[in-house]
Amino acid sequence: PVAAQKYDVSYQYPVDKTFRYKKIVEEHAFGEIHTDMAASIEKYSEAFISLTGQNEKNGNQVVRFFQDTVFVNETPPPPENAINLDNILSKTGIALEFSSNGTLRNATAEESVADKKGLPQLKGTERQLAGTAMFLPMLPDNPVGIGDTWSIKSKDTLVPYAALGKANSLRITTTDIIYRVEDITEIRDMKCLKIGWDASVLLEQKHIQGSQEQYTEEQTDTKGTYYIGLDD
Repeated sequence: PVAAQKYDVSYQYPVDKTFRYKKIVEEHAFGEIHTDMAASIEKYSEAFISLTGQNEKNGNQVVRFFQDTVFVNETPPPPENAINLDNILSKTGIALEFSSNGTLRNATAEESVADKKGLPQLKGTERQLAGTAMFLPMLPDNPVGIGDTWSIKSKDTLVPYAALGKANSLRITTTDIIYRVEDITEIRDMKCLKIGWDASVLLEQKHIQGSQEQYTEEQTDTKGTYYIGLDD
């Protein structure tokens, strides 16, 4: 029976072959400070991304990431002086080196994002920014079938304003993701694993400049679905 079958899944990007993706994100956020201040944000974004196989390095795949302009509709709109993080990597090629299950080993931008975007405050954080280009889900190390689950936990550290130093500008993001195989289905005549996922992200940030101190803690829960193609 189909439910008893196990499938070995991995990433394979042939050299010079390009795969195109459309990434859609809908966000509904609500925040509250103390008891008398609250705000809600509705955000919808569409990103068009291409991944092109380049070569192999140390047993890993090297793939060129390129993102076109991200279209964003946000209510209420962000402040005029806010950094456009949605498009921070747009129009910049990035070499992603990752294993067959999607473990990111290295990420290198073809040019300085800080210089290109005119944001000198991002100097020193460009390696971390390049790493955010990796949007593919982590795949399991072992064959999986309907009902199987696996989980990933990661912690990333970023210094948003390098000039202030790590002691005064620090952002720690802790991510827990649970994946589960929900079904075997067909997408455009291709047999696919339907993989549901639930993610919990904790963001902790401090910003100290002069006499001003700001500490932020934000918890975000998200869910979604991936379809992973299978070779017959």
